[in-house]
Amino acid sequence: MIKYIDRIYTDSEIYDILDEDVGLWFRHTYRSFTPPQRYAIPYIANRKNVLVSSPTGSGKTLSAFLGIIDELVKIKKSKKLKTKVYSVYVSPLRALNNDMERNLQFILDGLSNYYPHNISIGVWTSDTESRDKTRMKKNPPHILITTPESLLLMLSSQMIDNLKDIEWFVVDEIHALADNKRGTNLAISMERLSYYRDFTRIGLSATVAPLDEVARFLVGANRECYIADVSYSKLYDIRVDTVAKDFIRDDPDEVGNKLIEYLIDRMNQERSVLIFTNTRSGAEGLGFSVQNAIRERSLNYQIGIHHSSLSREERLTVERMMKNGELKGIFSSTSLELGIDIGDISLVILLNSPKSSARALQRIGRAGHNLGQTSRGLFLATDLDVFLENLVINRMIYQRRYDTISIPKNSLDVLAQHIISVGYQPVPYTPDEFYEIVRSSYPYSDLSYDLYMKLVDTLKDGYKDMIRKKISIFNNRILSNLPRMVFYMNAGTISEDIKIPVKEVETDRYIGSLDEKYAKEIRVGDIFVLSGKPYRMVGTHRDTIIVKRVDRDKPNIPAWFSEALPLSYEIALEIEKFRKIAQSMSVQEISEYLGTEMKYAEQIKKYIEYQKTYTRGIVPDTENLLIENWYEDTKNLYLFHYVAGKRVNEAISKAYMNYIAENITEDMYVAVSDYGFIIAIPESYDLEESDLEYMIDMNRDEFLRRLKEVVFQTQRFSLKFKDVLMRMFAIISSDLRVSPLNVSNRILESMIDDRDNVFINETYNEIMNIDFRVDQAIDYMEKLRHRRRYVKSFQGPSPFALNVIYNSNSGDRLEVKDKRRFLLDLIQMLEHEDQRHNA
Repeated sequence: MIKYIDRIYTDSEIYDILDEDVGLWFRHTYRSFTPPQRYAIPYIANRKNVLVSSPTGSGKTLSAFLGIIDELVKIKKSKKLKTKVYSVYVSPLRALNNDMERNLQFILDGLSNYYPHNISIGVWTSDTESRDKTRMKKNPPHILITTPESLLLMLSSQMIDNLKDIEWFVVDEIHALADNKRGTNLAISMERLSYYRDFTRIGLSATVAPLDEVARFLVGANRECYIADVSYSKLYDIRVDTVAKDFIRDDPDEVGNKLIEYLIDRMNQERSVLIFTNTRSGAEGLGFSVQNAIRERSLNYQIGIHHSSLSREERLTVERMMKNGELKGIFSSTSLELGIDIGDISLVILLNSPKSSARALQRIGRAGHNLGQTSRGLFLATDLDVFLENLVINRMIYQRRYDTISIPKNSLDVLAQHIISVGYQPVPYTPDEFYEIVRSSYPYSDLSYDLYMKLVDTLKDGYKDMIRKKISIFNNRILSNLPRMVFYMNAGTISEDIKIPVKEVETDRYIGSLDEKYAKEIRVGDIFVLSGKPYRMVGTHRDTIIVKRVDRDKPNIPAWFSEALPLSYEIALEIEKFRKIAQSMSVQEISEYLGTEMKYAEQIKKYIEYQKTYTRGIVPDTENLLIENWYEDTKNLYLFHYVAGKRVNEAISKAYMNYIAENITEDMYVAVSDYGFIIAIPESYDLEESDLEYMIDMNRDEFLRRLKEVVFQTQRFSLKFKDVLMRMFAIISSDLRVSPLNVSNRILESMIDDRDNVFINETYNEIMNIDFRVDQAIDYMEKLRHRRRYVKSFQGPSPFALNVIYNSNSGDRLEVKDKRRFLLDLIQMLEHEDQRHNA
């Protein structure tokens, strides 16, 4: 049962709950409780499961641990404190764990001045030294800090004996785990521990929706959870800005130069700035340009670059320098979204669109991190469509409307790892016992017994002569056949892309890594930027690129593929809604609705009117479905204006392509964006109106069938299938002399006529429900059925169509002129025709 906490407790009421020494320490250290603490601490003290949702810097971490530490002090005073793990803390990042260790140690050190408690902390991650792990096995800490992956390994080792009697389990940044397989892994681990003893579960989350769903993820099936929704408890100052005066007529090069000037001016005014670029290429490219501009102006400060393809040493150096005040700003892709401690940030700038209101708020919350401070954020765009997107996101934030997460269900590859893992326990489970344990977790609450046993049988028997068996059933108990060290080295759910290491020749220092595709394109002598510095490739050694630091104004910017963030479905629908109502709004009303200046509201209004003029009265919105058709080179192009986000459009476009392919035998192409998709067929073919009507009216079952058919033939399926096989230990990379993809492709080929197996089923499950969000695609297709339909043929794309073309990042990108230049030509033509008509 899920309940919301509707009472906020007073300071005196909470002090009455706390131990006298703990209360005295808190009063002298913090003076007053924050809203999350006033809501949550009394419930945690009463051993209730609690989900705390509040912004960064609102004191939610202490709301979890104050009750735990207070209880440990009381146990200590009663002389019953044992040498055992009382509380487990899990977060998604090792860096967060290290911060948490420092923060908790600071709290415990301060408390020890009031009472000698002897409460101990330990960190167990892949970075922890073996000798420290051995020590913790013999002498476990009272509070154990870890990650989902390391927790699974502990459950597969002797360390499990130290976890059978825990009393609290804290999941930090739960929103970053619940919607992916790392969280699924954690959910099973919690249930495995709960088998020995139930414990109090505490979830800590930034602003996320729906909270009820996250609460169910935290506590599993048939348990109570109390939600402390304190998302209002932080003050925000958020603005949407641009360096463009006229989005259509400004010179693109001039806009780029203005962007650099703008960022430098902001850094000159601020104490410290965190700039999110969404992509690693963006962080490297813009960061390098700004760095050069800083040098040219002889400014006395530095900036840093931070993203996941830099070495851990590089990232830690940037984090330390920012925390110590040695950097004025950091250009980050998405890697600093979570609460890694980088010191006091005064302003967060979001370049382009964060594509999500929840993500935007999470990022902006990095500024004004300390209690009582205002978090200041700035959306910054140079493109009209992105600017409008940012205005819509900002409006949703102030209305406290957030995009929803989706929790993966019945992930067979994650479950396979746990089935193998329980085979290492001193007293293994029977298959039926473990089924009941797994079903207690929310992600597997509707797992059928037949599907579960199908997985158990596959792990027990293997698959033909290509996949060996991983478990045995002896005396009806699960025993693992997989060598324990192989499991330790390969368990987990994080898919590793093929990365090519980059090392500096003089120091042999590991700088970072490049995407395999990009690495294949560069040659000795090429110069590229990494960590904001230019390097020349001087050679290779054992699949490592060797480089030398050089000086150059314009190095190449590396490309990391598949980086684009998808627009959330909720924001996409809100943009469609705005398109509808804006047609009857005045410029003043648009300005007030979006919270933007009149000059920008006027440009937005004109943009919509240009679209309406070009398409002879049709604006794609919540009531009108527009399909554009024109010819280009040897292709007949159909552009579907579906503002539903890239994931939904990927799914729908693939089902449409499957239908079209029944009548066309030549090559076709599709390009997908957040705002629609283009299907390109040979110019000798046409799509009849009846074909388009059939596709739009496609029912749910046919949509899913066609989508599965076409997905099976894609490169995406091959890559995901490989990941699934590796997670299920069907492929063990250390055993191979060829690439895992080559092996998985051979296995997939052998399954062409036997697709109803757990490996293919799970690959479909991941693509359909995580990559594509088919539930949202089905919902959008239902909306399409009720709209007025227009198929219009033009000489070329409309103004709105250009946004689809230039932001397509899958399939074949169409070769057309620069969007801004093309749009200007189009609008000048429309204005000329309007003037001629009026004359």
